[in-house]
Amino acid sequence: MLFRSALKEVAPISQIMFGTDSPFVPMRSTAEGMTRVGLSAAEQRAVGFENAARLLPRAKARIQA
Repeated sequence: MLFRSALKEVAPISQIMFGTDSPFVPMRSTAEGMTRVGLSAAEQRAVGFENAARLLPRAKARIQA
């Protein structure tokens, strides 16, 4: 997909994290949109959680608790 190709030209998947404009855009619609940009399941996991968990280990511990 075009978005995925353009995004991967800017930065590798390992450097991209999920974010929202909540409360201006509902988090659900942003999260659902992530499934439509052509990322593989592994890329979605990385962008949605794993990249942030690697950079923010204390936050990872709180989320998994």
